[in-house]
Amino acid sequence: MNFSQITKAFEEVSNISSTNEKIEWLKNHDDPDFKEVLAWYLDTSRVTGIAEKKYDKVTAVHPNFTTQDQKTFSDVIRYLDCNKTGRDDDVAYVKYLGDLICKPEDVNTFRALVCKNFPMGLKEGIVNKA
Repeated sequence: MNFSQITKAFEEVSNISSTNEKIEWLKNHDDPDFKEVLAWYLDTSRVTGIAEKKYDKVTAVHPNFTTQDQKTFSDVIRYLDCNKTGRDDDVAYVKYLGDLICKPEDVNTFRALVCKNFPMGLKEGIVNKA
């Protein structure tokens, strides 16, 4: 799951103003990674416990070990599904994962997705129509 591609897809759909055009765009967009992140993002029962203020306050903690595994946004989702308390440790680890998977230009999108406040104008009903 290439996070730059996910960022591009979220930005594309947020730049579309018409609801019908958004539905059409979603019908024609077949990226399973984007659909996985979108489903997670729109699922109100899957909370992150991370607010923007908390995200900005905590600094990323880089563990003393190096990981051989390639990290993806799916890893972030899995971590947040298990650790949704919003504790400083959880936020620091999420920011660390963001440092691993994000290019500098994608950091704001990562932050918005993790805090679940990306302004894209999509609701479950629109996605269900697609």
